Amino acid sequence: MSRYAHAIFCDDIRYEIGNKHSLIGIYNGEMIAPEFPLLLPKLCVHTLIATPIDQRFSSLSVQLLQDDVIVRSNELSFEELDQMQTTMISLPDRLGPGRLMVMGSQFFLTPFHTEAPTLLTVKYIADEVEFIAGRLGINSPS
Repeated sequence: MSRYAHAIFCDDIRYEIGNKHSLIGIYNGEMIAPEFPLLLPKLCVHTLIATPIDQRFSSLSVQLLQDDVIVRSNELSFEELDQMQTTMISLPDRLGPGRLMVMGSQFFLTPFHTEAPTLLTVKYIADEVEFIAGRLGINSPS
């Protein structure tokens, strides 16, 4: 099994009892804006990256880009990353062979504004390898 990353773009992320998240108003690759400029009260991104448990990360960062400009980023220090992975590895193995370590990040763009059609991209950089987790095109009706 290999590493992979995934991103979900949505209107809101709500935290629930029992360590659950509710993603509200999920976009499927494209948002059709009624007009530009576009102003949304909130736009959220839920991201995940997974690696086999025997392939620990030595470096990990995530970026949210609007077109080619980084608008948000998050980088874990080696110490934070090592502590998180050590904790995950120590958990009881209830899943058997092929177990994955999954880490995530969330971005909240409050408000979100764009003057024209644009492309949002979530990119993880893990051990100097780039993983595109997802993209959201924001376009006008055709």
